[in-house]
Amino acid sequence: MVPDEQRPDSAVDSFIARADAWRDEMERLRTVMRSTSTEETLKWGKPCYVAGSSNIAIVQPMKHFLSLMFFQGALLADPAGVLEEQGENTRSARRIRFTSVADVDRLADTVAAYVDEAVEVASSGRTVGPAPEPELVAELQDRLDADP
Repeated sequence: MVPDEQRPDSAVDSFIARADAWRDEMERLRTVMRSTSTEETLKWGKPCYVAGSSNIAIVQPMKHFLSLMFFQGALLADPAGVLEEQGENTRSARRIRFTSVADVDRLADTVAAYVDEAVEVASSGRTVGPAPEPELVAELQDRLDADP
């Protein structure tokens, strides 16, 4: 593990300082994330944690919760059962939802373990398989079949 003081990112400092919501939760989650082997940066305007050239996780402040989204979360084992899909069409990303500093504290060890696993997944080159072929409604399929 890389010591916390070696990896501060002033852009992340500014992001958290400007936050209207979830500031305390982000500070605590940041402490957990900076104890892992990832590097902290700001991507897509949000705190992002990377390992080598791989994006591992990103912090996403939402209206009703704070999220830590794992880019390849579908490939994680999730023994604690805390990963959730972001939507029905999300294939690889999974997130952990926090609504309080107590949530972050309760899940700190789980987050660190999942980050370690996510770094291993990224370094292994494993990826989520291809998307299934969409099932077209009969009327559209008939029209496509009839039009060479």
